[in-house]
Amino acid sequence: MKKIKTWVQSSNGWQRLWLVGVVAAHIYLGIIIPLQDSSSFSQSKFADMRRIEAEMKKPECDPYLRAPFNKLPTDANITMICFDLFYERKKLKNDDPFSLKAYEAEMNATIRSRFLDDIKLGLLVALFLSALIYGLGTLTAWVIKGFRKKDL
Repeated sequence: MKKIKTWVQSSNGWQRLWLVGVVAAHIYLGIIIPLQDSSSFSQSKFADMRRIEAEMKKPECDPYLRAPFNKLPTDANITMICFDLFYERKKLKNDDPFSLKAYEAEMNATIRSRFLDDIKLGLLVALFLSALIYGLGTLTAWVIKGFRKKDL
C-alpha cells in the first residue's frame, strides 16, 4: 500500500490523468454498461414471459404444455398461435410438462449469467485499454527522453 501511495505522490500529471481515466473506465465498462445491458435484456425476457403466460391460457396451446415435444402439433397455424411456448419447449430439450416456475428459474439464471459475463468483459476491456494507454505513454516518454539526451 505504501508503494502505491508513493507512486501516486511522485507521479506526473499525465500519469495521474491516466489513473483517473482507468478508474472511470472500470466504473463505466465494468458497472454502468453491464447494468444498462442487463436491464434491457431482462425487460425483453419478462416480455417473453408475459407472452408465454398469455399463451398458456389459450385452450389450443394446451398440448404444448403437457405433451412430449416429439408429439407436439406441427400445424403452422397452431404453431404460430403458440409460438413462444413451442420455442421454449424446443429450447428446453426435455419432455417434461412446461412449467412457468421452471421457465422463470431458467430465465433468471440466464439474466444473472449474462450480467456477470458483461461485467467480466467490461473489466477486461478496461484493463486492456488502460495497459495499452500506459504502455504508449511510457514508449512516448522513452522516445522524448532519447531526443533530450546531450551528445557526449
